[in-house]
Amino acid sequence: GIMRIASLICMPAFIGLALLADPLVPWLFGAHWQSSVAPLQLMAGFGIFQAWTSVIAQLLVAHGAAGQAMRLNLFVSLSLLAFAGIGASFGLLPAVAGIGLAYVVALPLAVRALHGRLHLRAGRMLRGQAPVFAATALMAATVLMAGRLPGIAGHPMLVVGTSLIAGAAVYVVAIAAMAPD
Repeated sequence: GIMRIASLICMPAFIGLALLADPLVPWLFGAHWQSSVAPLQLMAGFGIFQAWTSVIAQLLVAHGAAGQAMRLNLFVSLSLLAFAGIGASFGLLPAVAGIGLAYVVALPLAVRALHGRLHLRAGRMLRGQAPVFAATALMAATVLMAGRLPGIAGHPMLVVGTSLIAGAAVYVVAIAAMAPD
């Protein structure tokens, strides 16, 4: 379903971005942007929770539960204000962690609302995501190893390019092998 499609696209993109942020940001924007790497990695790491919560809100709207979607989005907004606000008093990274935490906290409520409306079970949804989780883990391992190959380590453009190509190839092959439909 739509949740699997969202995961199929978003999970490897967010994990890949988190893993490649260190060579990618200075290469694209210059060394003076190095301090933005950690916040970007943290945001990317939490990105799948935001994607899932947003897709569920749209599914609720599509199935005639606009009120539930509005309450979910209101909860997310208030959680963002609270968690990011508290985190901001400790610095940028805690503020970013607060943003991610807001979506982590909202996701079970979103899944519960989806179950109540469409009778979708969380366990079944998670099992349906297993091939994406496994393929993303293989992609992540490939990206980490590709960046350490002799001759490219220390060359950001080569690290990013090699890691992207190798990670994408492994991800596509793994998805095709584990989830051929």
